[in-house]
Amino acid sequence: MTNQTAETSKVGQRNWPPGVTRVPYWVFQDEAVYQMEQQRLFRGESWNYLCLETELAEAGDFRTSYVGETHVIITRDMDGEIYAFENRCAHRGALLTYEVSGKTKNFSCVYHGWGHSLQGDLDSVAFMDGLNGSGGMRPSFCKHKFGPKKMRVAVVHGLVFGSFSNDVPSIEEYLGEEILERIARVLAGRKMVVIGRYTQNIPNNWKLYAENTKDSYHASILHFSLQPLKLIV
Repeated sequence: MTNQTAETSKVGQRNWPPGVTRVPYWVFQDEAVYQMEQQRLFRGESWNYLCLETELAEAGDFRTSYVGETHVIITRDMDGEIYAFENRCAHRGALLTYEVSGKTKNFSCVYHGWGHSLQGDLDSVAFMDGLNGSGGMRPSFCKHKFGPKKMRVAVVHGLVFGSFSNDVPSIEEYLGEEILERIARVLAGRKMVVIGRYTQNIPNNWKLYAENTKDSYHASILHFSLQPLKLIV
């Protein structure tokens, strides 16, 4: 910690216990900490896993996911490239799609019918020129400025990552040589096939699940039933 010790540092006016081996419960409960994480980690200078490239095999394919609390759409456009953007119409915040995945030529907001391309560009507005010569958007209205927030996209051996930051380093620099080598060892030169999907909705702070996936201590105890069966001959 810069210019601070663990004993004196405070987040949300709460003291951190001495040392670096204990994490207080309030870290998982404090709303200010949670909101700060949403901005700095998920919408800040970071790369987030979005989906598998094989899930977007053809032009028009899309799937949805979450980056923190932000619902996003990942697509493959007719140019063959992959794009990602918020699943929200910038007009009134309605969802552009309620589907988990599918195939489409464009996305239309169900509330006011604003149309969006597979790249996330706003390309049509209902009654933009008004009706019977009355109403409509101002002449200065520019559709380009009112599309959903887009993400930078990077693909590493079939894994699709996205970032809301223009300042985050390249995905290669961000992951580092050691992690890239591990990914390549498993995925390089191989074609992935999705054979199914299993999802869980867990009512807890995101950090609890992230820590659980790193906790190998519980695996052989809690998940004993998932171990390969030993055949007795």
